Amino acid sequence: MSVPVPGQVYRVPLRGTGHEVTGPHYAVVVSDEAFNELCTVVVVPFSIGARRYSWRVPVRIHGQLTLALTEQVRAVDKSSLKELIGMVEPGALFQIRHFIAEIIGTV
Repeated sequence: MSVPVPGQVYRVPLRGTGHEVTGPHYAVVVSDEAFNELCTVVVVPFSIGARRYSWRVPVRIHGQLTLALTEQVRAVDKSSLKELIGMVEPGALFQIRHFIAEIIGTV
């Protein structure tokens, strides 16, 4: 597999418990290419049915509005990146990264 690029959207099977999203979801790669050389990448999952909050960034995927769940950022093994769907707009990636920084307290 080639090195994933920030902003690429993949179908990813997600595991979790409680209120974490699980099952196949689209997710956007948010980690930098240098980090993506490793065996894991950092992604943010999308959800169509999620509630809107100020920190959830709206993005269109295949013409459908979905929300980037920035509070559910996670590392996944690169082998779990299945189908490459496309790219998010640069402005959306900037917003997603901004809200991650805000959530973890670095903004």
